[in-house]
Amino acid sequence: MRKLRVLHFGKFYPPHRGGMETVVASLCRGLAAKGLDCRVIAADDGSGARSFSADGVRIRRLRSFGTVNSLPICPGAVCALRGIEADVVNLHHPNPLADISCLLSNANARIVVTYHSDIIRQRRLSRLHSPLLRQTLRRADAIVATSAQYAASSPVLKEFRRKVRVIPLGYSPPSAASTHAAFDGARREPQYLFIGRLVPYKGIPVLLQALQMVPGRLWIVGTGPLKAALEGLPARAALDGRIEFLGDVSEEEKLCRLSECDALVLPSTSRAEAFGIVLLEAMAMSRPVVVSDLPTGVRMLVEDGVNGYRFPPGDAAALAASLQRLASDPARARQMGDEGRRRFLERWTMDRMVNAYVQLYDALCSARAARRPAMRLQASVNRARPGEAA
Repeated sequence: MRKLRVLHFGKFYPPHRGGMETVVASLCRGLAAKGLDCRVIAADDGSGARSFSADGVRIRRLRSFGTVNSLPICPGAVCALRGIEADVVNLHHPNPLADISCLLSNANARIVVTYHSDIIRQRRLSRLHSPLLRQTLRRADAIVATSAQYAASSPVLKEFRRKVRVIPLGYSPPSAASTHAAFDGARREPQYLFIGRLVPYKGIPVLLQALQMVPGRLWIVGTGPLKAALEGLPARAALDGRIEFLGDVSEEEKLCRLSECDALVLPSTSRAEAFGIVLLEAMAMSRPVVVSDLPTGVRMLVEDGVNGYRFPPGDAAALAASLQRLASDPARARQMGDEGRRRFLERWTMDRMVNAYVQLYDALCSARAARRPAMRLQASVNRARPGEAA
């Protein structure tokens, strides 16, 4: 039996850092392990070979002439997509380059759009991109949202409800990863952890304000355009010595920090935080999590008071209160971490996500194959009876 051929079209590919890139790479590895013929097209960011194979996945990086508003400029994308035989083309959005390429190439395949997020911060780009995006979504056979909450809150996805399928993101922790006991308040100060890009919507100033109201220390993992400005805040906020900016770290160090922290904090302030896969990483390590209560995947992942706490976005006092509740009850914090790991293993493993995509692809391709004989028969009837209404 011929392998199902699937092409994924993303913005970039690892080692380029980013949530979408991580998801595409992990999903494709999982699909290849299930026996699918899996390929990837992405823009070349200069970080590696242009064409290569890894973990059974064939990756082609397209020559890029830079980016405009985070959009790669790759004139060869249309020809690249037109020349590839695939049963399913899976676009990852937001990515205007994928829209343009798919529509102009007239790809003869089932089209799946994995809708990671609306374009929220770049409003001008969003207005320009909107007609193109809607044309792509009309063309799509299925649209995958990463949570029911995001599908319901997205003004774009509301127009295409009948096509939307919810497949939550998954995570596969390294086999060497181990859990760590929740903190003991008598042993040391609480140690909190933030992981993410240093950009406005991540809400790091809110976290620093909250830290002024409670004891504890903070590790900040990640880099971004706000790095210099954020590094100057602790001194002005009398937090010197309590905050450590670690920059980008290796996967091994990230797991180590997760195992040693007492809680992961994700204080994002807008729906740009569509899912928060770092929450799964923390839950897999039995860490309680404290998150902004956004109408996105974070609300699906975190049940307030069960595996962590949710607080109103931007409310530093409420965030401080949540941190204080964790610090004052180590046994409860330990229970929350254990419950988070239980939920992760039950609902959000990588294997569950990969299986859901395989089922979706199979269903779309089976439906198409079932319609082909009927379409050929109808064409034959029409040729035999010219002028007769169908």
